[in-house]
Amino acid sequence: MDKLIIKVALNEWVMKETNPHAPYGPEEIAQDIVRCHKAGATVFHFHARDPKTGEQRRTDAKLFAEAFRLAQAEVDCIIAPGYQPNPIEVRFAHWETLANDPSLRFEMGVYDVGAFNLTNYEELKNLSRSQLEGFFNTHQEMKFCFDFAKKLDIFYTLGIREPGHLRSCLAYYRNGWLPGPLLLKFYMSEKHPYGLPPTVRGLQMYLDMIDQDVPHLWFTEIKGSHVHIPLTSIAVAMGGHIRTGLGDNWIINDKPISNLEFVETFANIAERCGRGVATTAEARKMMGGKTIAKAPAKAAAH
Repeated sequence: MDKLIIKVALNEWVMKETNPHAPYGPEEIAQDIVRCHKAGATVFHFHARDPKTGEQRRTDAKLFAEAFRLAQAEVDCIIAPGYQPNPIEVRFAHWETLANDPSLRFEMGVYDVGAFNLTNYEELKNLSRSQLEGFFNTHQEMKFCFDFAKKLDIFYTLGIREPGHLRSCLAYYRNGWLPGPLLLKFYMSEKHPYGLPPTVRGLQMYLDMIDQDVPHLWFTEIKGSHVHIPLTSIAVAMGGHIRTGLGDNWIINDKPISNLEFVETFANIAERCGRGVATTAEARKMMGGKTIAKAPAKAAAH
């Protein structure tokens, strides 16, 4: 089996009142990245947030850029920012700003595939407004995303929340819209009524859908305090790659957990499985990224 790629969701929507380890501003985010990188993580995702209040600033290119610079000045890390579900023509404007900034290295994005509803069970029961949005991405919009990534010369994960999303991605690949390897990320949740259940059988059903001639890597993103560590550990043993972090699961065993604890847990499991963890250079190569010869050029002032 290949070495394990560990991706960390650093903060997402979590507030410090819920988990004091949640990083907000660029300095806290960069410090967390450095700690987790030294423990074995190579890929990082976070929401840009107000350094003091934690308010969501998910398209703030300046906050993203500062976190990139601070982290990449210390370690060779891959940072994959997200986006808001704005109209497709403006949705990734902050990515373009990052791609054109010579003082940082923006090489990876994240895409959500198709249509889905992110309402959790509690919100559904109360018919309350979902904290996270629902998405509706047409095939034409997905093609726009793939062409945009090609323009920026970045690679990306494909977020799979339903079996139909995977079938669409395989069709996109057959159409020549997607380059290999496909970076397939399977969302499985005990918190939300979407997708296949967070079980080994559910995971195997996804894997059985992938034709053997399709070059790919698969990742899991398991949401739920009772299933994240067990099922993610099984994914490691099966040869998959993982997303972990308090951005997805902020309470484990009834207490707040840090991103570093998550990384140390799965790095240890990878060693016990005989895989070990991938270096950033190894992860980059496996995912189809370019070899990085040097750090980004330092800008004069920001």
